[in-house]
Amino acid sequence: MSVPPESLALAATAVSHLLVTATIAARVLTAIQVASTLDEYSTGLCKRNTFAGATYYSVYKKIMKGIKRTQADPYHGPKLQAMLQEWADEARLVRKHLI
Repeated sequence: MSVPPESLALAATAVSHLLVTATIAARVLTAIQVASTLDEYSTGLCKRNTFAGATYYSVYKKIMKGIKRTQADPYHGPKLQAMLQEWADEARLVRKHLI
């Protein structure tokens, strides 16, 4: 499955302008793609929609707001960071075995 350029642009914005890690940007990108897929199946049947950055920008902003709020929390911030690190480590292990 190819990723629409608008979706990549939203993830790139998260990395460059909001100074989040690539791992967080990947999570944001995934969440936006899930939101798009749910919209396609909202009637119970797949109706392909045209992915537009403007359409999912509000989803992006909500996700980024939640991530920033979580990162700033003295209790949950370190837990989020540890979880992201664990996911990244696991992804590297999987990738290592696939290559």
